[in-house]
Amino acid sequence: MRDDVINHQIWLAIGKTNRGKSKASRTSLRALNRMFEEPSRDNSITYAEYMKLGESKEGKAVQGEKKAAAGFLVAGKFKNGSRKIGDMVGRSGIQIDIDYATPEQAEFILSGLAEINEWAYLWHTTRAHCDEKPRIRIIVPLTRMVDGDEANAITRYLALTLADDPREAIEIPDLVSFRPNQIMYLPSVSRMQEYRHGFHGDSPILNPDEFLAAHPDWQDYTKLPRQDDENSAENTTGKTSMEDPTEKPGVIGAFCRAYGAEEAIAEFLDDIYVPGQSSGTDIRYTYALGSAYNGVVIYDDTFVQSFHGTDPADGQHNIFDLVRIHKFGHLDEDANGNTGPGNMPSFKAMTEWALKDELVKKERANALAFDDEEFDDLEDDDGVADEADLLSTDDDGEDNNSDFDDLPDEGEPESKPKKKAKDKKAEAEDDGSPWQERLVLNKIDQVEKSKFNCILIITNDRRIAPNIAYNELSGGPDAMGLLRFSKVDVPQPPIIHYGDNTWASPAFQKIMHKAKVGRKWTDIDTAALAYCLSAPTRDKGYGKDFVNQDVKHGMMLAAQRNSYNPVLRRLELTEWDGVARVETFFLDWLGCVDNAYHRELALLWFMAAIARLYEPGLLNVTEN
Repeated sequence: MRDDVINHQIWLAIGKTNRGKSKASRTSLRALNRMFEEPSRDNSITYAEYMKLGESKEGKAVQGEKKAAAGFLVAGKFKNGSRKIGDMVGRSGIQIDIDYATPEQAEFILSGLAEINEWAYLWHTTRAHCDEKPRIRIIVPLTRMVDGDEANAITRYLALTLADDPREAIEIPDLVSFRPNQIMYLPSVSRMQEYRHGFHGDSPILNPDEFLAAHPDWQDYTKLPRQDDENSAENTTGKTSMEDPTEKPGVIGAFCRAYGAEEAIAEFLDDIYVPGQSSGTDIRYTYALGSAYNGVVIYDDTFVQSFHGTDPADGQHNIFDLVRIHKFGHLDEDANGNTGPGNMPSFKAMTEWALKDELVKKERANALAFDDEEFDDLEDDDGVADEADLLSTDDDGEDNNSDFDDLPDEGEPESKPKKKAKDKKAEAEDDGSPWQERLVLNKIDQVEKSKFNCILIITNDRRIAPNIAYNELSGGPDAMGLLRFSKVDVPQPPIIHYGDNTWASPAFQKIMHKAKVGRKWTDIDTAALAYCLSAPTRDKGYGKDFVNQDVKHGMMLAAQRNSYNPVLRRLELTEWDGVARVETFFLDWLGCVDNAYHRELALLWFMAAIARLYEPGLLNVTEN
């Protein structure tokens, strides 16, 4: 064994548990070999019992605790005792978990026949090792510290030296070996379990510069050796066991729906990632602060997989987490190791920042836009109020005032006063943003139970608001149409419009049908409204049992916004046929003498009646 090898010192980050902080120190290979000489012994369980634990989820957790009890190490150095990639100063050695070698392959390596024996390394068997299924861990020390990208490339090319056939060799290590910050547990064994270790110290320490120089394309991630699992359709198409982030509730789902991966990178991380060399559907980026390129792959414009060993966002992430790590990840440096993901400072900061984004606001609103989803499906039948009559202020809506022409030109006022309801609608207009953006939501985008939310919903949801109107004649609310929640059986009395009467002329029926005069709003309607609001979101309700008083207040305000006069509405919808009838009304119906007085009186009398519909209490000119 060479003295320069056994006395060579490397940085080790050593910790007591898999979740704990690590402490860095320079250690000689001689001292490291002594650490491997005697494993931690767990006499509470046999090897067979230990392996059986892996058959259940709960058992695997126990396995993990037993492995972690011995402590861990990483051949490298980290800042502040952290093991995050962003805090990694560098790696002083390469760790390879040989988990998929046959007994013959393992013997080929440890007997000195494999090419990896050209360099010095230490090894020991792991807790899952047995002769039939060998499990061996190798540490290859380096002459200098390397960064994560260099460590990844060296590990992959070293894997090719584990067998004569490179295609066979690359499949021998566990995939975790390629993670730059992957820990290795210190040796431990179960009761009566065999343990082996060794130090191949007759070969020189691996020189990273010389090794990488023999592989000039090492910086291009597309040309690095990869295992079949990494190249499988499941990986290359981006299919993953991770939940689709666009379907997540709350701000995460809204952010991922608002921004695709490429759009988010261009908008927020253009100084972190730059476009790489993409081919076909393989979209790649390069981590601009690293030493390699083409190591970032985008899947379905939803997930981002970074293979850069120097990237703090190493691994696969959704867009929300990718931006969070790079913009706010530094806030987690002093966080307690037991802090849950949702309570991490970076998550809170990212959430606060994302909620201010306009596109995210719109996505959160869209998640509650049930009325938009259902409105187009509603039939414009007798039970549905005409939106143009009640709410529309668009240019292509009906101009009701222009339809009223029962009076002859010489007796018609110079201008007609506007309907009060029209003025209220104009005041209600906003900047065009979806009204749902104004809802107060909780962290998972559920509507909070409040008077503000209740009234906002009732006065804006198109399944509700157009169906309630204030009758200026009766002084109370009318039901203009039935509440239409497609997945809720709404128990409401029907609404009968008088335009369906067969005794009336076709022209009159048309007017009456178009006027859509409703019926009186009842307590049953209020109960039905509360029932619809309380329906779960899966049934396109709001899932909240609002206070009855708040529901009534919302109904009253919605009705006031749709204030109407049923008589005036019918008159305005009547089209004059050009025949003068008003001035002869007293002659035709009361048998008055045909003279100028009776004709003028009829005109003044009808004008006064119509004027008072627009302005109640207006002085009757015939009284002078």
